[in-house]
Amino acid sequence: MDHKQYIRDIIRGEALDVDEDIQPPVSRIEIGNQNIDFNSPTWIALKVIMEDELKLLRIKNDGNLSDIDTALTRGDIRRLKYLLNLPQTIKLRNIPTTL
Repeated sequence: MDHKQYIRDIIRGEALDVDEDIQPPVSRIEIGNQNIDFNSPTWIALKVIMEDELKLLRIKNDGNLSDIDTALTRGDIRRLKYLLNLPQTIKLRNIPTTL
């Protein structure tokens, strides 16, 4: 798979998950004319929002849910964890930070 396709998969949430904190994260990636700066106030604010949502989903998951609701909640948790780990994921996959 080429790197541009992998970035598209990341954005769509279809790339593989990786373990946390294995290598230091990248601080920024460039995709064409677009940039994602993982040190920007916007990313930091989104990270806080995602971390709060993750806490709420974990509490919900501990509740008495149907099998379907449990699966949906776990999928939401997995996706948020993936997005929160995006800087580490890019570093681990040796994806060029400029495409």
